[in-house]
Amino acid sequence: MSDGFSITCSGRFRYAKGGGIPLHRHDDDYQIQLVYAGSANVRVNDSQYFVKSGDIIFVKKGDLHEFRVVSEDVLKTLEVKFSHPGAEELELIDRIAELFSDQDNQIYSLFTLIVQEGYMKYPCYTKMSTTLMIESLIHMARFCMGSDGERYDIVTEKVKKGKSRSAMIQSVTDYIYRHIDTHFTLKEMADECGYNQDYIYRTISNELGMSCVQYINSIRFEEAKKMIQYTELSISEICWNLGFDSLQYFSRFFSQRAKMSPTEYLKTFRNNVRTDY
Repeated sequence: MSDGFSITCSGRFRYAKGGGIPLHRHDDDYQIQLVYAGSANVRVNDSQYFVKSGDIIFVKKGDLHEFRVVSEDVLKTLEVKFSHPGAEELELIDRIAELFSDQDNQIYSLFTLIVQEGYMKYPCYTKMSTTLMIESLIHMARFCMGSDGERYDIVTEKVKKGKSRSAMIQSVTDYIYRHIDTHFTLKEMADECGYNQDYIYRTISNELGMSCVQYINSIRFEEAKKMIQYTELSISEICWNLGFDSLQYFSRFFSQRAKMSPTEYLKTFRNNVRTDY
């Protein structure tokens, strides 16, 4: 990573039908705009594009560009600007097309983290955001280089001690996801999975380093974050979809783990948020 490379702005934006940004250029900044809802007509220099959810527009510094929302619903984007790329970053930039598609929300996930870092201003957030940007550029270059539908996946989960999960853990995990919208008991889970309860408890503790209840709650928490980030469901709807009987209890459950209420978390990920670094 070059010493001068840095993010200058990151944000999450909404644009109403007929809205957009008129023709302009950035003399120093590169801009990446990821659409995750709605559609728009985009111009970059002499090229015209129609973009929809999952599309990514990459605008190099000095390029003339504009866009206009054409969908009935609002256009929602994640946007990052950066400047002063070094030789390594420029090599990646040269491999990235003006228009391409995200793969399985991989860039969306990285950009979401960048926006969150800037909004929350965690310790060393500028360093973290820049590191995430480098990772994004690498994956975007790979997307654009891939041929014959080749896909590149970001590894997001590490299994303890490098071991594969046992068949029992996988069976329990599948059960949790299938019944995540219900209030099931541990006995019901054990009976359907075909394992002794004590054996399930011991195996989860040995392989994952947590109790069975903690494991179920960790999955529910991750799903709650995904529903807030990737859907337009209300907090109440997310609560019921995850099998909670009480909105108050769900709020307390989420707040203890995220260190903010679900409403505050939703504002971070759905409202207009811009950070100038």
